[in-house]
Amino acid sequence: MPTPLAGVVKDVERLQREIIDAAVDRFDAIALESAALVVGNGGVMQMHTARGRRSVSMRTSRPLYRRGGVMIEAVVRGKPGGPWVWIEDGTSAHDIWRRKAKGRGKKKRHAMFGPGLAHPVRVVHHKGSTGRHAWTRAVADLDAAMGDVIDTELREVLRG
Repeated sequence: MPTPLAGVVKDVERLQREIIDAAVDRFDAIALESAALVVGNGGVMQMHTARGRRSVSMRTSRPLYRRGGVMIEAVVRGKPGGPWVWIEDGTSAHDIWRRKAKGRGKKKRHAMFGPGLAHPVRVVHHKGSTGRHAWTRAVADLDAAMGDVIDTELREVLRG
């Protein structure tokens, strides 16, 4: 015969999962807002790559759940990881060298051209950037909002 406490334990485990899911959903929205404050454009960063300029949406990954006893932990990561690190911690000064063509028979790229460059150059010195702590701000904002998340989920469980 099942004990009355078995149902309570099951409800508590379900409540933990629902609170974490609600917190992750809220964090997704908060992190996007925080990234948008730094990169603008609704959280879409314009990146220069070997293939030209492309748009990269700043987002978070879905959580990986880790269970340990009665505690459930969700691990959320910023995607793509590199741009999140750049807007969090900044970048140091570095040189950007010309790109070399790969493969046989490819034309060798000699230099870079661009606005403000009087002549083709082989290297450009990037002065770096300061971090704007977008991820840290999102975590702090979620911490402030967690009371609302827990209250909402508790009301849902108590109603059902």
